[in-house]
Amino acid sequence: MIYGYYCIYPEKIGECPEIRHSEEEIERLRKQGAPAAVIEGERRACEGLKAEHTGAGRFRERVESLYAQGREDAVLANYGTVFGDAGFDPAEAYGEHAALFDGADYLKPVIGMTDGETVAFLKHVSGKFEAYGEKHRKTFEWIRGLFIRLFELHVADGTYPGPAAGCIARLREIAVEVDDGFGTALCGASGYYEARRNTAAVSARQFGSDDAFTLFHEMSHATAGSSGGACGFMRLEGFFGSAHKSAYELMNEAFANARAIQLLGAIGLPAWMEQERGRDLKVELIVRLGGRLCIDRDLYYRAYFSDDIKDVERLAAAVEASFGDAAPFGDLSSIKNALFPGELICEGMSEKEAAGFRGRHKHSCIDGLYQYYRAGSPRLREQGLGGGGKTAELRQALGGV
Repeated sequence: MIYGYYCIYPEKIGECPEIRHSEEEIERLRKQGAPAAVIEGERRACEGLKAEHTGAGRFRERVESLYAQGREDAVLANYGTVFGDAGFDPAEAYGEHAALFDGADYLKPVIGMTDGETVAFLKHVSGKFEAYGEKHRKTFEWIRGLFIRLFELHVADGTYPGPAAGCIARLREIAVEVDDGFGTALCGASGYYEARRNTAAVSARQFGSDDAFTLFHEMSHATAGSSGGACGFMRLEGFFGSAHKSAYELMNEAFANARAIQLLGAIGLPAWMEQERGRDLKVELIVRLGGRLCIDRDLYYRAYFSDDIKDVERLAAAVEASFGDAAPFGDLSSIKNALFPGELICEGMSEKEAAGFRGRHKHSCIDGLYQYYRAGSPRLREQGLGGGGKTAELRQALGGV
């Protein structure tokens, strides 16, 4: 789904995940008997979101801001991938502004358009993205089938606990959309998973590739158990509070990424993936082995895969028994908060330079915190990751891959 989709179809704005979430929040506040002023504030915010998503003028403002910030290439690269494959008709897209198109900068002519002309442009773009997605649908079907087969094997051999089998039906029904870069590249990502719609969005530059990693990563997110409107380790918020929300996000990301790489290991891994998997595993090992007690691997995995909130409650109790409080989450929050410190620190960098900076910053923080915990934990020294080799704990945690 392209950015600007609801400018074309404003009648579908109720399907927008942000709007649905906002409306659910309004209903929750009403049921809790929140003050009228609070509910009214949320309602105004919801109306503002609707205007932002459906207003053609807002789309042009967003485009102008991209040029002002020098970030337009992140979107243009995805546009170019799709249009180079599915075709592009300047006359149909720009109308009387077609002469302004230089053959590569698809967004610049939009800035001077009227609302009606902007909607016509978006219709043309949306149609091309849909055609591109349909053309490469077989690639997705093949990758999804491979992921499911490998995932089922890991459930059958006990690498993943029984509750993991409950997500297979969801995996078979997952939809994939081609993203234009607004929801991926501009955020430093190649894709994202939206649990509410059971949909994975993948940037156009990744979608037609035979590289399965991005889709494997997003499908790993789809394996997270869900209850109370939250998924995977995000449900720990119900036991330790929202102050450590970024830690739960980091745990989810690290777990999903490590599992994606683990499954890909069946068809071979490049060296950089092996390194990345080890770093992701360190997040898990800090929680499981960094305290006074050893938290069982099966218990940790169940808390991610299971739909039963009691499995999450058991992990929460084990963490409290091992650490006495939420100490590891506070530490992991400081890492997560440092991963994406906002665009200010990356000001003046190209998209590639900024992405590289964030990646290096993430890895050094995880490695540093892991060494800190390792120094004070006999279990991490004996069972965790040491001098770079695969210990028994690493082999077990990665399912022997």
